[in-house]
Amino acid sequence: MPYKIIVYGLPGAGKDTQCEALARILGIPHFSTGQILRDEIAKGSELGLLVKPYVESGTMIPKGVATNIYKEKLLSPEIQNSGYIVNGYPRSVESLKTYFEFDQPTHFIHLVIPDELARKRLIERGRADDVPEVIENRIKRYYETEKAAAEYAREYSTAKFIEIDSSAPTEEVTKILIEHLK
Repeated sequence: MPYKIIVYGLPGAGKDTQCEALARILGIPHFSTGQILRDEIAKGSELGLLVKPYVESGTMIPKGVATNIYKEKLLSPEIQNSGYIVNGYPRSVESLKTYFEFDQPTHFIHLVIPDELARKRLIERGRADDVPEVIENRIKRYYETEKAAAEYAREYSTAKFIEIDSSAPTEEVTKILIEHLK
């Protein structure tokens, strides 16, 4: 059975880094909502123009946008056969319930780090949207929506739930995750 992994965590918890490592090791595609949206903004597409103000301010994109992006991607026969790893979707309990209507994960991963380390990592990363006000909005959004979705997944899904401290060195976190996945 292919891996179907959903990853949660504070901004700066290492979601993209761990997803890229796991995708490489497991041989499955990685989808990052943030990267998809940044790519669409850079292209100047209709979707990019729609989501640009939300991404730039660190607030939630309109309801249903991410679901529309992912439903088509994840239900393709190729992706259903290979499996996938996703971060940045589903971000709320409501979108998680919608996701459960069209697919079922095999694993949830919740990367946990202290807020101050998240802020430090984001400032050091230095992406255009990694400015203090936006960082605070993204951390607030995590606590208001994503953390609740992760807790909902832990309680109501039959998928394996893996929660680890991701403040350790990257390679160590990856090794721990692989041990839990295998």
